[in-house]
Amino acid sequence: MATRLEKQTTRVLVAGLDRAFGRALVARLAAEPLPPGARAEDFAGRADLLAPALAAGLEGAVLVDAHGRGGEPGTLYVLEPHPAPDGPEPGPPLATTALTPVELLRLAARLGPCPGRVVLVGCEPEPGPTRGLSPRVQAALEDAALLVTALVTALLEGQPLPLAGGAP
Repeated sequence: MATRLEKQTTRVLVAGLDRAFGRALVARLAAEPLPPGARAEDFAGRADLLAPALAAGLEGAVLVDAHGRGGEPGTLYVLEPHPAPDGPEPGPPLATTALTPVELLRLAARLGPCPGRVVLVGCEPEPGPTRGLSPRVQAALEDAALLVTALVTALLEGQPLPLAGGAP
């Protein structure tokens, strides 16, 4: 968990959402510091903590998750989720462990101001049930770490973001 000072100086949050890819990438990013003003944290299964963190006045956020879109396992996606303003409200706080990124942003918006820019870095998982990271997803971690670092830098500097695809 981040210290109180880190939370106060955080402008961009990198949040791991799942217990495999997201957790592994956040751990990798912890080994090599992100630019000043950014921090990475594992929020796998803890949307009840992530929603308030997103509503804490951040400039940007990078959500990291296993995200299937039908590609080859290990394929990385950069998406910008946009919750529909009139979309359904997420379930009660007790149901926060399985929220989609869009539902998570809706919940955060109910708690306070959401970050100015939010991107999702998704990695195509292996089809079917797997335990841990498959070799192809494991091989994507290096490129994912470089990609997330570049996105964080762009968010901190107010630069355009390289996006591909639509809303998750």
